[in-house]
Amino acid sequence: MNLCLRLEEYYEKLAECHKPKFLIFSDCDSRVDPCKILNLELGEAIVVRNVGCLVAAYGQEGTCPSAHAAIEYAVKELKVEHILVIGHTKCDAIQSLMKAHHGEKSDFSEHFSNWLKIGEHTCKQVKEVHSSKSFEEQCTVCEKECVNLSMQNLLTYPFVKEAVAAKKISIHAGYYDMHSCAFDHWSLDFNYTEIRDYH
Repeated sequence: MNLCLRLEEYYEKLAECHKPKFLIFSDCDSRVDPCKILNLELGEAIVVRNVGCLVAAYGQEGTCPSAHAAIEYAVKELKVEHILVIGHTKCDAIQSLMKAHHGEKSDFSEHFSNWLKIGEHTCKQVKEVHSSKSFEEQCTVCEKECVNLSMQNLLTYPFVKEAVAAKKISIHAGYYDMHSCAFDHWSLDFNYTEIRDYH
């Protein structure tokens, strides 16, 4: 069977239904395409992209209804096996948050600022714990810590927590370095309570 015929059959089956194994949260930065980074094919992942790659806690003010719906659909209906949150270097959203904590005023709208409030406390902690680091280093730490925050927030969704407890779903983090094209990853630590010292 030639390649074209195999692809045709694949897309015909895909058109009928899809059974992705992954739910991926990624920044909407045009340089960060999670499917290209992870070499995923059509039908392998449900992807939710937003500013800062942030996942709000269940019922939290500023929660995006479409993100909630995507999580519920992926977990309850599609029964994905993995949820992956991907942060990245030079994230403009995280830099905006860090600049605010360094006293700089933002030119962004109230809608933009309200959305970023999800990561506000995390950025404040990073600035306090890593005050001796440069602004750029603090941003790198904060990018990773906001990924950890999003992973923890996922557990506030009852159906996600239930699936994780039943070992039907695992939650993972990824961090993409655009300069080196390196991809670091780690899994959710349920006992995680402190800001990590990233080097």
